[in-house]
Amino acid sequence: MASSSVWSWGWPNEGVLGTQADLQTPEELEFVTTPTQIQIPVEASSISCGMFHCHVLLSTGHIYSWGRTANGRLGFPSKKEWVSEPTLVPTPLRFVKIACGHHHSLAITSDGKVASWGSGYSGQCGHGTRKDSEVPTVIAAISHLKFTEISAGYYHSIAIDENGEMWIWGTGKEGQLGLGDKDLFHSTPVLLKVRREQGPKDVCLLSEKHESKDKASDAKPKAPKKIFKAVFAAAGEHNSAALTKKGELFIWGGNQYGQLGNGIVGPSSFVPHMLTSIFGPLSWKSITFGTCHVIALTDTGVPYYWGRTMDQNLTILSDPTPLLSPDHTALEPIKYSKTLTTHALCITEGKGEIYATGVGEYGQLGLSTISSEKELRKIPSFSEVSEIAVGGYHSLALVKAAKINITKDSDPNLPDRFKQPSSKAAVQAFGSDNSMAGSSDSTATANPRNIERVSPPRAIRESALEEVKKTRSRRFSSRRESKGKEQEYRTESPKKPSKR
Repeated sequence: MASSSVWSWGWPNEGVLGTQADLQTPEELEFVTTPTQIQIPVEASSISCGMFHCHVLLSTGHIYSWGRTANGRLGFPSKKEWVSEPTLVPTPLRFVKIACGHHHSLAITSDGKVASWGSGYSGQCGHGTRKDSEVPTVIAAISHLKFTEISAGYYHSIAIDENGEMWIWGTGKEGQLGLGDKDLFHSTPVLLKVRREQGPKDVCLLSEKHESKDKASDAKPKAPKKIFKAVFAAAGEHNSAALTKKGELFIWGGNQYGQLGNGIVGPSSFVPHMLTSIFGPLSWKSITFGTCHVIALTDTGVPYYWGRTMDQNLTILSDPTPLLSPDHTALEPIKYSKTLTTHALCITEGKGEIYATGVGEYGQLGLSTISSEKELRKIPSFSEVSEIAVGGYHSLALVKAAKINITKDSDPNLPDRFKQPSSKAAVQAFGSDNSMAGSSDSTATANPRNIERVSPPRAIRESALEEVKKTRSRRFSSRRESKGKEQEYRTESPKKPSKR
């Protein structure tokens, strides 16, 4: 059986492609528009992307990371502004699941605990402080529990324990914590207690305040309410969502662009509400958030989309709408979907092919162009994909994921060949089906500069160059200052290229 392999494409700013196809000089500004293999010394089992950083979880339970280093988001301290090749995260912890947020990361350890690292400005690391964490650190407040699911948003985090209860922390000013309050920050995890009310769509918070009020006003004992139990959760920028075993989808947070999918554009929801569809009752299996849009999959593999569209028309869809192929026919069932800012990827069941849609002006769709797509289009000659990850202006794909196998040999004293990549990340430009599988004993030494690229139009080039110069002029120490940090976060993404 062929070993797993990891592939990347898009804008190579600050090393996010993991291939050393980095912007060494402004003259080298070119976008990688087709999937390109990253050399990983051990088989990979999972991948995840933040805005400008990436993680790969190895079958041994170790993590490799690369990209922007600010706030400790890579899991290790560094004097460099970015790392352009996969680098081992030096920690004695072993992990079974990872999740990248905008500036921070989460992981579940082999014994079921939740660890976090990166920016803590909004309390999203959960350590009871708003300080950054440069190394993976177990969240003490919930270390007595075992967890099965995690999701890292822009400025908040979610974890589901083995009993299906949700813990949530970070910023909640748009209602994304679902706690019913408008407190700006919760820097330690808070249990989201939600119970059923009269109707199937109605839920209410079961906080201590609500409980005491109910007990005082109840003249007769009432039958126990069904407690909301989750099997999957998603955290975005302004929203959160959870799925139940029955396939019910609950969503809350911002609704400026119709992200709640309730048919209206209006105020935020500070408590969870069950999503209903104009197409009738639907059972859901996953959901993912972009900046102002949502993509969810039904249990039959049909992708639905709502919120602000990813094209330049910026149309608002306040009701879930099926995503179709270019000929406006349904696709084969979709297994998994992922989005983050303005583009999205989907994997099909069976063949494991990738379909892409959204903004493509940085090559992030992997379609050999820098054009945007309104419908889902297949990345040619790419199959057997197990997992996808979407960053700000780049994408990752994992082919044939390996299973986690943590043994006594998987200890901190790794062989030298695992401590750092044995050589500069050798990459292999995507071409034939045979080149996708990859091999741990591969001796490929392809020059990263031979990757297939597309030179962007002048307007896009100038805009991106301006951002690169701005980024490189910042002092690393200034990024660590708390004053004005939130404003920096919201402006650190490249400006939208001007149209000339």
